[in-house]
Amino acid sequence: MKNIFLAIVCLSFFVLSCDDEPTVDIGAPNIDFILPIAATNNEYFTDTNNLVAIKANISDNDELHIVTVSVMNAYDFGNGETIEMWRIGAHSHGTSLMIDTTYAIDTACHSNYYFRIIASDHNNNISRDSVMIYVSGKKGEECM
Repeated sequence: MKNIFLAIVCLSFFVLSCDDEPTVDIGAPNIDFILPIAATNNEYFTDTNNLVAIKANISDNDELHIVTVSVMNAYDFGNGETIEMWRIGAHSHGTSLMIDTTYAIDTACHSNYYFRIIASDHNNNISRDSVMIYVSGKKGEECM
């Protein structure tokens, strides 16, 4: 009788200690670019200080990890290169992150700029999104 009781107690502990199978997060973070957006005819004018606003919402159904925002000048000067001009990064353990910053373009005359966001979660799911704008100079000014 003691053996049966001991077997029932052991079996109860075994059953109660088993958790449900863990869920596997296979979804990459969602990136929602708000700014910049291309103006009419894909031509974008910066403000008088050559500032471009960068705004985006990043979310993940489980937990974010690393978010990187970068700006590349895609005017290749005839050599086919894209040059990274600026980069910031954030580390997050939340499910959402809002990017709200600005980038000052040094040479705001006739150049393509890529604004890129790369986001990963704690399960190494990665998403990327970018916006390209063609900068044609400051508002109200003409480039030479």
